[in-house]
Amino acid sequence: MISTEHHILPTIRRREPAKAQLVSLALNRDLNVHLSTSGQLLSYEELGKESLSLHAAWELAAHNFLHLSHQEIRSEAIIFDPGGSSSPDGWVLSSPQVEVAGWLAHPRCFHLLEHTLIRRTGCQELAYLLASPHRLYAIPREKLPFWSELIMVSRWLSPVPLIYEHGFPKAHFSLVHAA
Repeated sequence: MISTEHHILPTIRRREPAKAQLVSLALNRDLNVHLSTSGQLLSYEELGKESLSLHAAWELAAHNFLHLSHQEIRSEAIIFDPGGSSSPDGWVLSSPQVEVAGWLAHPRCFHLLEHTLIRRTGCQELAYLLASPHRLYAIPREKLPFWSELIMVSRWLSPVPLIYEHGFPKAHFSLVHAA
């Protein structure tokens, strides 16, 4: 049994059929957000025992995520060719408190991430590469051709770049093939 005093948090995984008993919401065709507490994925039965609707639990997870992350986004610039362009080829995002993939798990979280990074970097068009729940890259869209080969050969959590669209991570296939 869970308690609403526990921190329910978002956890992003690849979509898999036959996981119907676990709480999940589709973010796009490749990614689901699951809800977890103390590292354990929650079932619909557990939500029911706490009289929590899926929507209420998702909102609570977003609130908890933002609280635990202290709305802090740590980023480190990545430059492939230090002798080339002075602008970064992307930024790797990290957090000591939460899975950084959680920034994509709810429109409120993703909106805050997108607008914070636009303000910090000055880049108006970003794409996101989700390597794992703990590794998220923010990439200027015009720099995606530099990343396309790595995207194609890696087994990342999201097999294609993601863009912000109305608060959700939209798969953007054309960005990979622009190289």
